[in-house]
Amino acid sequence: MPGYSDALHKAKEPLPIIHGLPIIRLWDAGGTPSCCPADARIVMANGRPERIDSIVSGTSAVEAVGDPAVVLKAGTVREARMTGWKRCVMVETKHRWLRVSEDHPVLIAAPVLRAYTSFGDRGSTNWWTLRWKPAGEIEAGEWLISASQLPVFSPDPVPPMPWPLSAALLELIGAWLGDGCYGSRQGQAMAINWASGDEAISQRWSDLCRLAFGKAGAIYGTGGRASVSLNSAPSARAFQSIGLVGKSRTKRIPAWCFGLPPELRLALLRGLLDSDGTVLKGEGTVRWSMTGVDLIWDIWALCQTLGIQS
Repeated sequence: MPGYSDALHKAKEPLPIIHGLPIIRLWDAGGTPSCCPADARIVMANGRPERIDSIVSGTSAVEAVGDPAVVLKAGTVREARMTGWKRCVMVETKHRWLRVSEDHPVLIAAPVLRAYTSFGDRGSTNWWTLRWKPAGEIEAGEWLISASQLPVFSPDPVPPMPWPLSAALLELIGAWLGDGCYGSRQGQAMAINWASGDEAISQRWSDLCRLAFGKAGAIYGTGGRASVSLNSAPSARAFQSIGLVGKSRTKRIPAWCFGLPPELRLALLRGLLDSDGTVLKGEGTVRWSMTGVDLIWDIWALCQTLGIQS
């Protein structure tokens, strides 16, 4: 079970009050309520985050339970409903933020001064304890806790497809999610296209097509106009059938991808990085910039399943 103690994030000022947010309340099987703004994302048991206002009773979501020992588990949502408008707070840490109702419990690490005796020496030291605190009472400088890794409790089954699961296939799926589309004729998909804008990456994707589909991708253009196409109507339609649909604002990582072995999930991230990511060398940071909000949340959750803090 992933731990919490290695994922501390310090709260910083200010702690703004946000007025008039519609609140959705969920109850899990244990009766613990979760109260969040309607556009908040909740990680489901299959690993994919969903907007809280789209969650229905009977589905299974990940939650943190216990006091003071805290574990992650999957709980069945018994009820989901709008509770009305309520004041919320924004709790910010470095590279992270949390927007919840004032009474929403947040896990924090609090130092407790304890005396000790060791080989005749006496003194005192700080011991860290975990406790839940209402979000509206959190102060700047306090340490917030997050999971160091998110498990996938109930992976979705892998859909049938005409190709074997491989790192090459998952890297191409990631590349398509980042910067791909379909070539179509009369509304029917006829080809899978990847816009690379880089000749070296185009060659890599062409080679990956040979490994994944048994046919090399055709490279078009040069320099910033370079792209790759797999001209195969059956492959394009099979690609669509496994959940690879939508435009730049509506694409999602298929739910079945979250339960794949780690090496395949990493391959998916490689494709996303080559197509729509940036490596900030001076900061040791990888950054994705996309128009699709849901896809950004999917990438965040995929990183969390791999223990990559994001």
